[in-house]
Amino acid sequence: MACASLCFFILRDEINQLFSVWSKEEYGHAFIVVPLGFTWIAVSILNEESERRPSLFLGSFVLAVGLVINVLGGVVFSAWVSSFSIVIIISGLIATLFGSKSLFSSWKGLLLIALVIPLPPQFMALATSQLQLASSVLGTAILQFVQIPVYREGNIIDLGLLKLQVVEACSGLNYVMPLFCFSFLVAFSLKLKAMVRIGVLIFTIPIAIFANALRISLIGVTATVWGKEAAEGLLHDLEGYAFFILCLMMLAGCLWCLLRLSGDHFSAEWSREWRGGRYSFRNTTPSVRALIAILLILSGTYYVKIWLFEQRYSVETSYDVSFFPLSIESWRGIQRALSPEELNALKPSNYFMADYSYGSNGENSIINYYVAYYSNTQQYNVPHSPLVCLPGSGWGVDSMESYSFTPKDAMFRFTVNRIIIEKNNTTLLVYYWWKVGGRDVASTAGVKGRLLLDSIKSGRSDVALVRVFINVPNIQAVSDQDAVLERFISDIIQPLNKLIPLSGVDSN
Repeated sequence: MACASLCFFILRDEINQLFSVWSKEEYGHAFIVVPLGFTWIAVSILNEESERRPSLFLGSFVLAVGLVINVLGGVVFSAWVSSFSIVIIISGLIATLFGSKSLFSSWKGLLLIALVIPLPPQFMALATSQLQLASSVLGTAILQFVQIPVYREGNIIDLGLLKLQVVEACSGLNYVMPLFCFSFLVAFSLKLKAMVRIGVLIFTIPIAIFANALRISLIGVTATVWGKEAAEGLLHDLEGYAFFILCLMMLAGCLWCLLRLSGDHFSAEWSREWRGGRYSFRNTTPSVRALIAILLILSGTYYVKIWLFEQRYSVETSYDVSFFPLSIESWRGIQRALSPEELNALKPSNYFMADYSYGSNGENSIINYYVAYYSNTQQYNVPHSPLVCLPGSGWGVDSMESYSFTPKDAMFRFTVNRIIIEKNNTTLLVYYWWKVGGRDVASTAGVKGRLLLDSIKSGRSDVALVRVFINVPNIQAVSDQDAVLERFISDIIQPLNKLIPLSGVDSN
């Protein structure tokens, strides 16, 4: 009881976060999957024919690794790492209490639970945008096939009298995730050939995308006939449930086809007969040494997390980039604002956006400058790369690279991410990077590493995303526009460093 209480107390933040995420539509199936996973683990252990012997060394090692990963996840503000460590910790407890054989026989249940661990926000955003785009393209194709005039721009489907936007909730992710869990449950709870199991899992994603595209096209048809109200409310929700049932029927059809093609037949994996309760948890008595080892590891982790928590919040950063000047050297800016929807999606502590011009070369000399500041990068509140949002907005990425140059009057090389994007004959040259604790970082891995060091050394956990772009009139002008952006960045480095200084540097 003491071990369970201490373990729950250590993981309380991660458990609360999981319940919060599982309350969302795309993860609602977790409240069914998790009990099924633990039941699968229990059945796997009970079905063992050999005597269960606790594995103190293996169990303690796996438990310690899981707790270390949990602590590191909290330090670098990665909700996925912290949450996934729970599965490793459960594995360590199984090995310590019931032995290595029980751990290896429980892998299916553990993996089923791991499937409902929320994915990293950057991956989720990228997957959502790609699924939105795929569903929009396929949905538009279906509408055109049934002779309905339609035009698509990014995730917006234009039906003439009205426009349908394929938002995040309609991306199909709320089909893919529960359907994949169901496919895994079917594939590994039944005795099937490996080829059939792999086929069932692989077909999950195209089935979900096709069903979602079919749903979008049906919404387009009903909205065309009955008006925009048909694309909202009760009818919209009922269509969602109906098409998920269609997904299950298509998955069952795929399983039947795979069984026919492979000449396979299935039977339940849990077909072993339990004779008079022969196998039970009472056959296993955890050793005193195992319990002491668990208590020592958990206690040590508890004190480490308390210390790191104090370190994390020992420094409060309250820098405000909205005071960025509109006049810099020869540059003059006109301030812009994000829409309420964009603010709600990005959730910055504060931000600044403006169009700067230099000289009189028209729109080709206008630079859009945007910086979003996050004072405390809590889990699920880290600025993601612009590459995540571009596909859903209809932009295609022509090229992407890490790019370095020497700023004006500087003795160092400045590195940024350089991408060229195109949409409707408009080409933009984009530079972006992050400022972590006042330091300029170009890579996502560098952001995580710097957050880890800053959190331990100075207690800072602030991050800012900086992005600039300029129009490219033709492909021959790319090098000229590179020079313009380099000159602009050279001029904004000092003003930005004053607003977001290094640790121990006065911002005044």
